[in-house]
Amino acid sequence: NAQAKKKNMKLSLTLLLLPTVLSYTPSFPSKRQTRGAFISTVSSIGIATLIPTNAQAKFGESIYVSPKDAIVDNEILSSSSVQKSIESLKTYRTSVSDLNAMLTSDSQADLIPGIRSTFEFSKLRSDLNILGTAFDEDTQRSIDRISRLIIQDVQELEAASAFKGGGRSEIRKGNVERKLVKLEGAFGELLAFTK
Repeated sequence: NAQAKKKNMKLSLTLLLLPTVLSYTPSFPSKRQTRGAFISTVSSIGIATLIPTNAQAKFGESIYVSPKDAIVDNEILSSSSVQKSIESLKTYRTSVSDLNAMLTSDSQADLIPGIRSTFEFSKLRSDLNILGTAFDEDTQRSIDRISRLIIQDVQELEAASAFKGGGRSEIRKGNVERKLVKLEGAFGELLAFTK
């Protein structure tokens, strides 16, 4: 794997420098390179870096697997640890709905104790990691992306829910509501892989 990365890096560097080297080759005075030709050659370097490699998808496609294309090991998915993790994730999603209902009924509700008790990071991270074990490597990449988003969303939700000054304004309430909707959507996206 390290050798392949090194080889890809050498190849990329060679492709990156080749147009530059070719543009500096000696030429006859009658075929002197113009500034426009030089700029065109140098700009091709930038285009070369955009060409997909093996680690990237085909042009225009996502590198992430959708839930319908996920490859699942049903034996691992049906194991008690993964099923327990799935149930925990469903509980997290329900808790997000409960927090949203609490905020809707009282714009000044203190959500932080509920956020901290529900989304204990080591347990949340453990549940997310256990779920990923039931899938192939490509699907795990998608699950890992969603897991990182969930953890980031929980942190942002806690920060947005904090009171500053006299209470929560309508703008701050709207911000918290958007964070809750985004977090609930992320849990839904993750749970779609388990169906």
